[in-house]
Amino acid sequence: MDKLQRLGVLISWRPQFDPAAMGYSGLAYVRLQLAQGKLERTLDGLSRIPEVIEANAVAGNADLLCRVVARDNAGLEEVLQQIIAVDGVERTSTEVVLSRRLMPRISPLIRKMHDELRR
Repeated sequence: MDKLQRLGVLISWRPQFDPAAMGYSGLAYVRLQLAQGKLERTLDGLSRIPEVIEANAVAGNADLLCRVVARDNAGLEEVLQQIIAVDGVERTSTEVVLSRRLMPRISPLIRKMHDELRR
């Protein structure tokens, strides 16, 4: 673990939380198309919505890909309305997650890196 930390691979010791255990069982990915030149302003607005738990700049048909949680479908609709109202958001596309089949993980990649470092 010390070596991973020295290499900058291990960047945090913070715990992982399960939003479903907190009552947020709805999960969706929302693609956002933004007005040109408004990325920072849009990110500032998105950061004020607690249910937007991740935002990534992406290449392709969208500018940002956000991971969003909600208590239920009605809650998801409310969150989407908040996202649409953020300055800079021109269009959204949403994919609702039916079930998570492979949880976020890192240990297989760490094992691979460990094997590569041992060579």
